[in-house]
Amino acid sequence: MHGSLKTLLVLATLCAAGGAQCQRLTVPFANQPPQPPRALPEYPTLSQVIETVNTSTARVQSLSSSSLRITAAGTPSLSGQLAIERPSRFRLKAHTAITGPEVDLGSNADEFWLWVRRGQPPALYTCRHDQFPYSAARAVVPIDPQWLIEAVGLPTLDPAGQHYGPETVRPGRLEVRSIVASPTGPMTRVTQIDARGGFVVEQHVYDSQGTRVASSIGSRHVYDPTYGVTLPRQIDIQMPSGQINLRLELNELIVNRLVGDPSQMFLKPFYEGFPEVNLGQTAPTLPAGYPLSLPTP
Repeated sequence: MHGSLKTLLVLATLCAAGGAQCQRLTVPFANQPPQPPRALPEYPTLSQVIETVNTSTARVQSLSSSSLRITAAGTPSLSGQLAIERPSRFRLKAHTAITGPEVDLGSNADEFWLWVRRGQPPALYTCRHDQFPYSAARAVVPIDPQWLIEAVGLPTLDPAGQHYGPETVRPGRLEVRSIVASPTGPMTRVTQIDARGGFVVEQHVYDSQGTRVASSIGSRHVYDPTYGVTLPRQIDIQMPSGQINLRLELNELIVNRLVGDPSQMFLKPFYEGFPEVNLGQTAPTLPAGYPLSLPTP
């Protein structure tokens, strides 16, 4: 199994969609964007931090962007569209101006899928969410794919969970550590929060041995006064064990409205000439020759 599929499979677990109202935010702004109001007191309690993070996430039912740029080290960038609907539905399509569609990554309540036009052998890779912890896909994405929806800036902290903090890790930055059960053992999730605005800046996940398996680092945050949320316009996704390092740049973001029919948007696609391969079964493995980087135009 090689590096290109690892990068692309991570993208394949990155999305979700639905909502009624819409706020369109574009970067850069013609005028200075509004600054986030203070959301936390100077010395917040753990319960105050958890409530602030969860309230912000709950205000966002869906996100979409028709102006997405995806880059990975040593590879050309792709343009694309992203649609997200919490908790488990997403769709990411990427293309180049010259060659057209190159990648289709998506998820619904039952399964997720990955299609790469240049993949060899040609295939549409799929996996059910309930099969993922024990599937061949785990060799590429070492964490529940639904975490990648949280990674775009929409995490939830279980109020009844096991948490430690908040601690000040540097000026203006708080950190909460959470112990979370998983099918493969307890994991530690580290959430770093802006001490004033209460929005999530970084997320890191460690396995039971203390090895970092995934990170999400947000930047270029913009406050949306309509919904009272602050969201990143640039997200760096890292998975060291899979040698994955991706950057997502969302130059335009629509909150709580999807462009298109959600009932069709999150259906598993069919591509003629690309047979479906179920990674949730015990036999299938990812082919050694499958691409590990973004397609070259």
